[in-house]
Amino acid sequence: MKYCTNCGNKIEEDNKFCEKCGCKNDDFSVIGKLVPAENLRKNIFRLLKKQKKFLLPITILIASIIFGGFVYVSQVNEQKYVEKQRQIELQLETERAVVEAKQTQKEYSAKRTKDCYDILTSEMEKWNNVSSGNYIEHFDICIIRYKDLKPKSEETCDEIYPPDSQISSVSRKNWLCKDGLFSKEF
Repeated sequence: MKYCTNCGNKIEEDNKFCEKCGCKNDDFSVIGKLVPAENLRKNIFRLLKKQKKFLLPITILIASIIFGGFVYVSQVNEQKYVEKQRQIELQLETERAVVEAKQTQKEYSAKRTKDCYDILTSEMEKWNNVSSGNYIEHFDICIIRYKDLKPKSEETCDEIYPPDSQISSVSRKNWLCKDGLFSKEF
């Protein structure tokens, strides 16, 4: 078997030229014979030149892919950071709205409690049978209780305000009636 001294390719015995590099049959080496160092150097430089043609584009391609990966990862991280910031801002905004709503409700309740006290004071000045008064925030009503000057019997109270097992305005009026009171809602 012969080898090309130029490129080292295997050459059949009857070929006059190397199929790979095109060198003449004179340049072929038989197994066991040494290839001249000059030819090897030429071959090495030729291979390096071929590789250099592709080395720069491949290096640029790999560098571009790595740089693109860094850019992509940084954009993804930045997007996650922005989304996290938006979630935090939305949560803070929601919490602020809840606090403001509670504050508004407290201010409203305080105003209604004061209004109820003013109504109680006014009613006490007008009537001598005013018993008590209070603001019930849950129902948003001011209730003023008066002593009934002609108290009714329990049976009469049950007829006027039929007893109810649930807490309702009718059952409340029944209890007040039995205690000799009546109420007005403001």
